[in-house]
Amino acid sequence: MAKARPTVEPGSWSPKQFADRHDISESKLYGMWRSGGGPGFLWIGGQRRITPEHEREWLAKLQAQTVAA
Repeated sequence: MAKARPTVEPGSWSPKQFADRHDISESKLYGMWRSGGGPGFLWIGGQRRITPEHEREWLAKLQAQTVAA
């Protein structure tokens, strides 16, 4: 039986992990990036990664847009 892994805030998420975390599809996430939206990201070892800072900035932006609407 596998040991349960502790829930730890990762240093960054892959697009799939981020999409799962926010209950959106990966294609929705990539669509946001194509249209100039979505969270910021950086490249680590040739992989796109989204940091907790990118997540916080993106959520704050969404909240501001919601309040303004």
